Amino acid sequence: MIQVENHTPFPVMAFEKHGRLGYIFDVIAFRMTFRLKNGYYADLADEQAALITADEYYGEPEPSSLKSETDLVVYKRNTDIHVIGSASALGGSGTQWMAGIRVGDFSKRLMLSGPRCWRYENHRWRLGQAESVDSVPLRYELAYGGVWSTGDGPEDKQTFSANPSGCGYYPTIQHLDITHEYRAPQLTRFSQDDENN
Repeated sequence: MIQVENHTPFPVMAFEKHGRLGYIFDVIAFRMTFRLKNGYYADLADEQAALITADEYYGEPEPSSLKSETDLVVYKRNTDIHVIGSASALGGSGTQWMAGIRVGDFSKRLMLSGPRCWRYENHRWRLGQAESVDSVPLRYELAYGGVWSTGDGPEDKQTFSANPSGCGYYPTIQHLDITHEYRAPQLTRFSQDDENN
């Protein structure tokens, strides 16, 4: 095991990790915490966050989304960008709005809405008007996806593999009860059409 002397303000951990084919790697993990100013400039935070030694979830690991990944891995190909919080509507409240983030060359925009449902009206399924809200949590549970069940057995379940924690995934429309309302996603991809409307 390697020995590390840490002369920085950043938390550090040295450990051994088993890789593919049984190879053992000596790994040094450290974490740096920055504070954003005015949305553009970042400097070191006064308090440095501790290393994350196990994956952290918002709830139970199976049905809920990942909040933070462990730092104890052999290597990371890229920088992790985790956005934790809520997006607020301009003016205090709204039914739908756009939110975005930019870090260097990376940027992402989403359309957000208040809670809304699919309803069966006039012989077809229609997306109802979104409720007015002050903010929307940025969580995978509110994005498109989920698990759809048509029965009690495990073979009766279909999972949207890109986001099993989400909502709004109804692959077999013939199994929908036309007397019920079905939850729709509150986080969707931003498109140029959204900007033009």
